[in-house]
Amino acid sequence: MSRPVRLEFAGANYYISCHAIDGLPLFRTDDDRAVFINILGSVTDQFQWILHGYVLMEDHYHLMLELDRTNLSRGMQQLNGVYTQHYNRMHNRSGTLFRGRFQNLVFEKKNCLLALYRHMVLNPVRSGLVSSPEEYIWSSHRQMAGQTAGHEFVNCRELLLQLARSQSQARKKYRDYVQEGLLASALRSPLDEKRHQVLLGSDRFIEKVLPLLKQSDKSGSGQRSLKSGNHRQTLAVIFSNVNGISRLERNLLIMRAHYEYGYALADIGEYLGLHYTTIRRVVNGKN
Repeated sequence: MSRPVRLEFAGANYYISCHAIDGLPLFRTDDDRAVFINILGSVTDQFQWILHGYVLMEDHYHLMLELDRTNLSRGMQQLNGVYTQHYNRMHNRSGTLFRGRFQNLVFEKKNCLLALYRHMVLNPVRSGLVSSPEEYIWSSHRQMAGQTAGHEFVNCRELLLQLARSQSQARKKYRDYVQEGLLASALRSPLDEKRHQVLLGSDRFIEKVLPLLKQSDKSGSGQRSLKSGNHRQTLAVIFSNVNGISRLERNLLIMRAHYEYGYALADIGEYLGLHYTTIRRVVNGKN
């Protein structure tokens, strides 16, 4: 099987796995884990990722995050590179620490965020490290469940809003949902449903993203949009008549600029004089 294509586009949601080489422990001490989380927070802020959650295992880690810009590879390079420098300095070694490229799955947030999140935070239980996810402090589960303050760079809002408008009610539903997964010994992994090696979602989502994947496969680069290079229209052209159209028509242009031409949400908002959250609501079909 050929190596999966690296697919990057603004608005994409990723489930990421990254392993140490040759069975090395990726985290030898709790200090290592704390340092990694601090680096993760810095990278999340620097690259303006929306980090839904994480879990640190013995020889690998998982992240769930959303992009506003096509900077996943650059951000991951910094995350792993800075941590490798710490690890080698602290443990008197040299050379690479991570095994090849990080693995990533592009998923549909609306239909897959909850199931993937539960799968991620139950990793320590499936591996026999703990008997329940509440016992494991090196993941974002307890923060999502409302059992600890956690970290500001972890965005719990996106997932909780899928469960309920009230935060307390949403956190209870989240805890119940994870508990159901813990009790369901025969629960299938959502990763079993992935398609084209790197996509997970509804037929409609796959149909929308597949052209990007095919372009990336041909070009050898995942940092593509449906229109790129000389064929990419400027924001001025896309919104040339924005003042003379309806709000619905404007929203359709916003979605086109984001999904078809790959413009970052912040750039669209700045051009139109609209707040970033307004643009996000539009592309998520909530405005």
